[in-house]
Amino acid sequence: MKKEIRYEDFIFLGGNALSENLRVDFMDYFKYLLDSDFVAVEDSLKDRMEMKNFPKRSDQQIIEGIVAVTLKDLEKKRKDKNYYICNALCLLQVIRRIFSIDLYNRLNGKDVPQIILHNYEHILKWILLDSQELCNLYCNIIKNDYKYPSNIDSRYVHYVSVHQVLRQSLFGQFSLNSFADMEISAAIAVIRQLIEFRMRRAFGTLSYIDAQGNLLPLELSLVFECLKKHKDDIYLPISLENVERIYKWSNLYIHSGKQDFSWMPYFVEQVLKPLTFGERESCGWDVKNGIKASRKVIDQIYQELITLSKKPDVKIYACKPECILKD
Repeated sequence: MKKEIRYEDFIFLGGNALSENLRVDFMDYFKYLLDSDFVAVEDSLKDRMEMKNFPKRSDQQIIEGIVAVTLKDLEKKRKDKNYYICNALCLLQVIRRIFSIDLYNRLNGKDVPQIILHNYEHILKWILLDSQELCNLYCNIIKNDYKYPSNIDSRYVHYVSVHQVLRQSLFGQFSLNSFADMEISAAIAVIRQLIEFRMRRAFGTLSYIDAQGNLLPLELSLVFECLKKHKDDIYLPISLENVERIYKWSNLYIHSGKQDFSWMPYFVEQVLKPLTFGERESCGWDVKNGIKASRKVIDQIYQELITLSKKPDVKIYACKPECILKD
């Protein structure tokens, strides 16, 4: 194992076939980053982007800065330095949150399963590799410097990898029926499903139903269209626009398999957490209290959706709204 750790040694993580003098122990590298509060990562980003310091951005501003809803939108964002600033801030927030002193102490204990160490090593290596992709993209587009071309747009998840994720869902990550390696991008499909379920069930808008009892599709885009008309009367822990933005971003992956920077699913998961699990209030905690609306507003949304359907004799096939109903 290497005795003196340097920042760029992350490329050797997981290299079990490398010669002894090149191999880097994950826990040694983790401690190297932790001891400096990940300054080496931040300095590398600032150096490549020629910035003294990164300006502050809120989580909502980061989402607005990095989450593209179409390929045209992505192209537009990449021409603005804010895209790279927000991605750098997102990366640093994710890596500092995951790779904490508490995690290090727990992983450094006795009898920690090797698969757990493998998982965290995989996450760390991919985030740091992608940090260089971000810098390459910055140089390519902002500086017109193609010495190190970015390959981010050639990265699409393969359907074989998706099948491996399917096996992991069925048998667990560590089993005799599935491979242990993770596919981080596959989480984007779960993010899409999560938003679909949460927003539909919050307001009870499952589908249309006609007079014969046939269920007819009700696109979530129509639900968002109606919700935006009433957004001042609906409480969400994050902006409705950003919920829709994340949903549309996840659709890019669903329909094409196009991958994004590896830190993004981790950041989005944290942003969506209060929407999914609710928020603790003085009177207690309820998974439904991430969204609040009145019965009157929900009924108005139903009527607007029926009008938008442009179909005769349809109603909303609804479930009990899974939100806090205000007076």
